[in-house]
Amino acid sequence: MSVRRIIKIFAAVLGSIIAFMVILEAILFICDKITVCPFLFDKRYNLYRSKPGSLDYDFKINSQGFKDAEFVEKKAPGTYRIVAVGDSNAFGTVPYKYNFLTILGGLLKKKAGNCELYNLGTPCIGPHDYLSLIVHEGIKYDPDLVLVCLTIEDDLSSRKWYTMIRTASLFKSLYDALKGYEGVVVHGPRIYNDSEPAFTGPGFIAYTTSKSDVFHKNNPRIKKKFDDTFYYLERMGEVCAKKNIELAVVFLTAEIQVNEELQKSVLKGFGTGRGDYDFLQPDRIFGEGLSKRGIKHINIYPDFSRAADGGARLFIPRNVHYNIAGNRLAAEAISRELSGIIKKHNHR
Repeated sequence: MSVRRIIKIFAAVLGSIIAFMVILEAILFICDKITVCPFLFDKRYNLYRSKPGSLDYDFKINSQGFKDAEFVEKKAPGTYRIVAVGDSNAFGTVPYKYNFLTILGGLLKKKAGNCELYNLGTPCIGPHDYLSLIVHEGIKYDPDLVLVCLTIEDDLSSRKWYTMIRTASLFKSLYDALKGYEGVVVHGPRIYNDSEPAFTGPGFIAYTTSKSDVFHKNNPRIKKKFDDTFYYLERMGEVCAKKNIELAVVFLTAEIQVNEELQKSVLKGFGTGRGDYDFLQPDRIFGEGLSKRGIKHINIYPDFSRAADGGARLFIPRNVHYNIAGNRLAAEAISRELSGIIKKHNHR
């Protein structure tokens, strides 16, 4: 066979592949606009899902691999159901009964009647995974509201390249579907200590400093991350709207936002002054951006700021997570906002 003949065959095959991919992309685009297409969302979060039946302190992980009681797909008549997604803050560094989402569910039952909350919090994930969790697992429980727990200092997310091409998203989703998961054990059957630090002093400052770019003013790299995170939040809004589900985003206050001594240590490490940093910048940018997009949001910073000014200890020492008191405060602050949303829903 001549070289020219081989080139013609190669060109014909390549042209056919390109034409097929263009047509497939167009079909996927139309499907994505009309309905929720799970096959366009990967399951990367399975890398961090807990092992069903394993212990987290004294609590048994449910059969779905989440740190909560067993989930039931069919919702009882008259029940207002909330599905929550988030990272390790939602999963809880504290035992289950002290977790702010567990407490929140109990408070909402008292305030708003027949209400239940399912916690899909998973350590080490971010907005990309929150979106996938909502699509693959959240909406199947027929929630009335999806609550996204946004960790202010850790949830700025660069957009995954394959989400820019629906065909690539399809192939990534198919690849993930072929993989199983064994599940991870986060805390195991140990005893929780509310005063046990996670880092040494220098280690904690170094870790906090590494997460503090989000507070830096006029940083083009951070601006892009805000834009990319809004992409995922917008997609969550689209998914929820297609299923007639309300969406709310809660900003989980970071310790550096309410701890002036920690702020000073971080700024000293950067070798810069306070003028280059704005520790309320994420709350403001997310708040304004979500308002423009018509997405409800809850900011618990005022509650944490008042409590911190009053001398309350709200975080585990040298740790980025809420302690028992911080979890309780977060639950109380969120419940005030959500109870109003639920009452409006029930009086329609």
